[in-house]
Amino acid sequence: MTQNKILHPAIIDMEEPLLEAADAPQKANENCENKNSQVRLHGAVIGFLTQLINISGTAIIAFRWGQNANVFSEHDCIWDQLLHFFVYMVSQVDLCLYFFMWVGLTAALTDRGIECWQHLLGGSHSSRSIFVMAVQFYAGVVIGSFLSWFSLDFALGLPAPVYPMVSVLFFGLLISYSMVWCFDMEEKVDEEEDAHV
Repeated sequence: MTQNKILHPAIIDMEEPLLEAADAPQKANENCENKNSQVRLHGAVIGFLTQLINISGTAIIAFRWGQNANVFSEHDCIWDQLLHFFVYMVSQVDLCLYFFMWVGLTAALTDRGIECWQHLLGGSHSSRSIFVMAVQFYAGVVIGSFLSWFSLDFALGLPAPVYPMVSVLFFGLLISYSMVWCFDMEEKVDEEEDAHV
C-alpha cells in the first residue's frame, strides 16, 4: 500500500524580516548604549581600585618611612630600601593608568588606531562609537577615583575637601564629553570637505 504524499509549498512570511530590519538601528543603538554603560562601569571600578591603591601606598609610605621620606635616602638595610621603592612604585599606578588611557584615546583618533580597536573589539564598530567608548571609560575612571578619594576621607574621619574634589570631578567630566563634541565637530568638517570635492 503506497501513500501519495502531497508536497505543499512553504509559506514564507515576508513581513517579519522587514520588521526586524526596521528595528535594527534601534537595537544597535540600545546595544551601543549598553556597551557604553558597561565600559563606564568598568572604568569606575578600575578608577576606584587604582585610587585606593595609590592612597593606601602613600599612607603606608608616610606611616613606615615618614611623610617626606625619599626612596633614595638612608635605610636600615637594602631590603627596607627595596620595599620602600616597591611600595612607592605601586602607589604611582594611577600615573600608568592615565598614560595608557591617553595612549588609547590618541590611538582612537588615527585610522590605524581605529583599525586596531576594531580588530580587538571583534565587531563592526564605527570610529565614533570606539572613541565614545574610550571617553566613557575615561569618565568612569574619573568618577571611580572621585568615589574612592571621597569614601576614604569619609571612612577615616578626615575633613573631605568637597569643593576641590567636586571641581576636579566636573573638570574631568567636562574634558571627557568635550572630546566627543570635538570629535563630532571634526567629522562634520571632514564630511563637508568631502562634499565639496
